[in-house]
Amino acid sequence: MKKKTIQSFFILTFTTTLSKIFNILNRIILSHLLGTAGFGLYMLVMPTLGLSITLSQISIPSALFKLIADPHYRNKKVITTGVFLTCITTMIMCLIGFVSFPYIASHLLQNKDALLPLRMLLLFVPLTSISSIIKNYFLGKQQHKTIAKTQITEEVVRLLATIIFLTVFKNKSLSFLVALSFLAMSLGELASIMHLCYYIEIPMTRSIFDFSEPLLYHDFFRISLPLTGSRLLHSLTSFLEPIILTTILVSLGFSMHSIQLEYGMMSGYVMSLITIPTFLTTVIYRLLLPLFLEHKNDTKKILHYFYVGLGVCFLIALPFTFMFYFFPETCLSFLYHTTQGASYLKYLSVPFILYYLQTPLAALMQAYDLNKAMFIISIMECSLEVFLLIVLTPYFKIVSIGITLLLGILTNLILSALCLYFKLFHNKE
Repeated sequence: MKKKTIQSFFILTFTTTLSKIFNILNRIILSHLLGTAGFGLYMLVMPTLGLSITLSQISIPSALFKLIADPHYRNKKVITTGVFLTCITTMIMCLIGFVSFPYIASHLLQNKDALLPLRMLLLFVPLTSISSIIKNYFLGKQQHKTIAKTQITEEVVRLLATIIFLTVFKNKSLSFLVALSFLAMSLGELASIMHLCYYIEIPMTRSIFDFSEPLLYHDFFRISLPLTGSRLLHSLTSFLEPIILTTILVSLGFSMHSIQLEYGMMSGYVMSLITIPTFLTTVIYRLLLPLFLEHKNDTKKILHYFYVGLGVCFLIALPFTFMFYFFPETCLSFLYHTTQGASYLKYLSVPFILYYLQTPLAALMQAYDLNKAMFIISIMECSLEVFLLIVLTPYFKIVSIGITLLLGILTNLILSALCLYFKLFHNKE
């Protein structure tokens, strides 16, 4: 077990590291080829993409991962239910997006150039839903090498498509170029799906699907709906973030162009750098969850793995925090050829260590099925973030994004720790 866990750690670390490197390269290429204004438009659309994915998937891939990892469930029945539910929810989301995107672009984001990139999401969302289902199946089966290979395919195709599209059509409008960047993401997902399908073994005499008995709706929704509530709240908060900022800053006399540039700087440069270590904490989450599930009734082992997880997450964040605090201009200049936002990066990097300590807490709460508690905590966290964003934006302008996120993280940490304390030591039954 220990050997397998170590092997899984290295495979997942390699995969997520490579994925993050490609992601950073893609951001660098986008910032160069799109320019500051185009990159700002790209970042303005991203929160809508996050909300669309959350609504289309409603955490069904995460539920599938947990059920596949549980030996009490038959794989074929889990896959059948997961694929069926995902197809239904994705079709509904695409219909909603087709109708609502024009209103979102012109009235909420107050930027008509965002409409074409938003339309392109109607292709990306279904592809990423299918990809997530297959990936979580292989993760549940602990076939991490498969994920590593297909992840490389996805990232390489996306990167090459981005370079080709933005170079060939460089004289087109910013709206068209940003839409092409999302098309490149779609091609990456499609390549990943095709590669993943190559590893799916289907016996000649049997189907991969099983409709012989009722589908596992209850089991899926028991896990996915509370988790969806939490993710939906965070996605909705991210979706509202540029809308609130735009509305308030426009009322204060800022131009839409300057807001787009500032938002791109904060979200695209500063926040993307600060959250770089999350690719490693994601690995920790995927390793901790099966261990917590296996030793759920052994408090001593649970606490051991929990403390180890906290320590590892802290050690992961530490060197990045050091670099961002002492060399913010160098980091920004090296990656994005700009020093805009260096002061924001410096002073936000230290308190953002708290962000990475959420990982073991989230894995342990998921293992104990504390989904209702997670949902309530998310309500409190997201409500606080929206309230503070409205209150602080007139005073702190664009930096209010980082301040509200930090206070939300602190709220989540404290409430999650209290919840787990009572679960482990005062409610063992």
